[in-house]
Amino acid sequence: MSEGGALPGRLRPDVEEQYLIWRPILEGMVSLEAVETGAVSLERLMQLNGLLDMRAAIQREAMDDRP
Repeated sequence: MSEGGALPGRLRPDVEEQYLIWRPILEGMVSLEAVETGAVSLERLMQLNGLLDMRAAIQREAMDDRP
């Protein structure tokens, strides 16, 4: 096991609980500062996560359609 008790390639439970917040930050859609100062609302973070889910689904479908 890695540091913090998480399995390699898996998020620690505390980070997984906050993934809704971290995902748009990691994708470069918002800054950590904007989240920390409240410039980005939870509603906006949820919208961004929905867009990221849609993009992932489109990419999966495109990969499945490859010959």
